[in-house]
Amino acid sequence: MEDYIQNLDVNQYFPMLVSGATNVLIAALILIVGVFIAKKVDRLICDIGAKYQKLDDTLFRFLGSLGKYVY
Repeated sequence: MEDYIQNLDVNQYFPMLVSGATNVLIAALILIVGVFIAKKVDRLICDIGAKYQKLDDTLFRFLGSLGKYVY
């Protein structure tokens, strides 16, 4: 085992590690941006519903949630 560790070339694994880390960071960035936009869509729909007093607020909360999860 000790002989294997001494002959191990770390440089052969470095490009694969960088590639995997890059993919994880891009996926996390896409997730964060998606959650941010989904919250904005929800807030926009709820604010539109707040303008109309005669319409049911529950409907716009439902549509806001639907918009958030569809996006």
